[in-house]
Amino acid sequence: MEKYYGCGFIMKNFIKSLKRPGNETLIEAVLKGYSNIFESVGEYQHILRKGTDIEKLKKEGFKSGIGPNVLLRWEGKPQNVLQMKYQPKEGDTILYVPKEWVKHTPNGPKIKDGFIPTDENIVTVENSHSINEANEYNLNDEKHVLDIGPETKLFHGTGEDFDVKDVRPGGYDSVFWTSTSSTIAQSYIPVSGLSIYTSSKHLLKPDSEFLEQLGIKPFTDIKKRGNEIQSYRVNDPYLIEIGNKEHEFFSNLINAEKKIKELKENYEKFINELDKNTNIQKKEEIHKEKKEMFKEIYNAQDEYEKILENYRNFNKEKLCNDYVNEKIEKLGYKPADVDTYRHDHRWRLKISSDGKILPATFREKGRLFVVTPKRQMKIYDIAGDSEPDLMDKQYHYIDVFNMIRKKGYDGVRINDFAQHETMGNVGHKSIGFFKEAIPDLDIKVIEDVSHPEGNELPIHTKEYEKWSEKMESFGNFIKSLKNDNNEALIESILKGYVAIYESSMPSFDVDVDSLTNDQLRKINNKLRIVGYNMHGPDDVKNSLIKQQKIGIFYDQDWKDAVDSVVEPKKSNLTKPSSSSNLKRKIAKEFGFTNQWKITGYIMQDGSQIDFSGRNKGNKDNTRAIDHAEIAYLLDNSNSKFDFIKMGNIRIIPEHGGINLYVPPTKQQKSKLHDFIEFCNGEVTLDIGNGGLNMQYPEGTSPYRVLRDMDSFFAGNEVRPLSTVEMYH
Repeated sequence: MEKYYGCGFIMKNFIKSLKRPGNETLIEAVLKGYSNIFESVGEYQHILRKGTDIEKLKKEGFKSGIGPNVLLRWEGKPQNVLQMKYQPKEGDTILYVPKEWVKHTPNGPKIKDGFIPTDENIVTVENSHSINEANEYNLNDEKHVLDIGPETKLFHGTGEDFDVKDVRPGGYDSVFWTSTSSTIAQSYIPVSGLSIYTSSKHLLKPDSEFLEQLGIKPFTDIKKRGNEIQSYRVNDPYLIEIGNKEHEFFSNLINAEKKIKELKENYEKFINELDKNTNIQKKEEIHKEKKEMFKEIYNAQDEYEKILENYRNFNKEKLCNDYVNEKIEKLGYKPADVDTYRHDHRWRLKISSDGKILPATFREKGRLFVVTPKRQMKIYDIAGDSEPDLMDKQYHYIDVFNMIRKKGYDGVRINDFAQHETMGNVGHKSIGFFKEAIPDLDIKVIEDVSHPEGNELPIHTKEYEKWSEKMESFGNFIKSLKNDNNEALIESILKGYVAIYESSMPSFDVDVDSLTNDQLRKINNKLRIVGYNMHGPDDVKNSLIKQQKIGIFYDQDWKDAVDSVVEPKKSNLTKPSSSSNLKRKIAKEFGFTNQWKITGYIMQDGSQIDFSGRNKGNKDNTRAIDHAEIAYLLDNSNSKFDFIKMGNIRIIPEHGGINLYVPPTKQQKSKLHDFIEFCNGEVTLDIGNGGLNMQYPEGTSPYRVLRDMDSFFAGNEVRPLSTVEMYH
């Protein structure tokens, strides 16, 4: 039999050898001839079962069973899961089938019964190097081998609740996947258990399950015919008011029509009477009475048109939808799609496992695993430098993973995709470990993390960075002990690390069930100020319950936040402070100003620090100094944020930025009012390290911004702005 299999590889090398000036016609002829040969042999391929009687097949023809049984031939690497699964292997016998002998069914292509192959259509694969040019991965090629060791930190995010000791590969691909980015890893934690795409009108249906949750009194006496609602009773006061208003318009319209009809009938009756008694009245009197009757009819018609216009403008559907929209907006949602006429907006809502609408800010809590190899790991790198391709999803290369695992590799590196809430498909590289390698992974757990927020993808999340800082601090302590005589001491400390860490945490002394919703909201806001990604009272309560079970607070920040609400005198949260000595330093280094465009900070007494650099020779009337330079005047600090935590407010005049950590003084509020007016209301308010971020459009009232600021520091929820609220 002729050995056509693998001719693509030979042909390409042959064409390359011909490539030189003057050979264009020859190359074209060779390619045309190759194409004719390829098509005569067959454009489709089928792997025959082991033991197939070839001679019988050539005499009696092919008999197809149920379902598709043939694939298009391809060159190069497998392009999809089917090609990976059915790529020919050494020793396979291939049946090439011409396209005229293939029929296309809804389930896929299938060989027609009766196809009689010739020797040219039947090929046996003699060695693996001839398989589809490069279908067989070269597992010994050094350029595909990646070594990672204990210096590598990897991450795995999960929303599932299982003991970290039970970490195992996934059931689909038998691989435990990790990423080099904690942000990407946490993207695999679902935002919420369920989300629905619905409309304002649908949410207000009489049989909607969400009415009570939205604060709308449910309908009663609902009668249906099949799935269609025939009648119901409205119980919500606002909806009753709208219904009464509609009924009033309709009644006024009917009465106006009735009045016009009566006036017209009276006029006709008057005319008829005149025809019978022409001498009864004088002409002048008749003309006057007719004129009065015409005027009455005209006025009645004019009144009817006004009522009709008001009725048309009433738009009951729009008012009902606005009622629902306002309720949903209070939960922090913005429409996914806006209906400008009826206001029947489309909404994507987060739903809890028991069917409740969750706030827009809700994030389901999960865990971040920080994964470090205990030894050098040998990883096969499929991805290389290539970019992730949605048409070539490498996480489906299950057969390839098995082949790599059997060759003794610890894992595999692929192009992958994470689903981010706002950014959709995010391409990245994943490193997956096979089950044999998992015992050699050190896994530490960061509790209470969630799906990343926002439209940016930093390498690491705030939760990981905070945890990493604590670990680094402990590591530095250990390093400080390292000398020849301290080995036993270091070993003892490391063995007792968990006990030391837990004993350093403040003991839990709060009755979680006794905390009110208002107190929980205040704790939520306090924690957000210092960088915790909390999402409301329920989120805080769930975390506190976990801490109550282990008997300690996660850290001092948690205790301070709780104490500041439950026992304010015990709180160690940052309090405003000022120093006359510090102010003298600032006056000497920077100076003060009344111009907003060169202001860097507002101090507690209302003084505006001049960041133009005039003291350093800058003659331009613009801000020329970086905010970080304030830290050089502080004792025991190298961070501008420590200066802000002292009660000073950072101002970014170039784009209306306001950044503060503690409630402003009266003097600062007065200055902020002026600054917001200077920016024509277009400002960005940042409280703490992610505590609150609000962007206000041009024309926003300063009172609205200051009101939101007060509300947040009082522990209240700050709602997104509606169009009306922006200007009041």
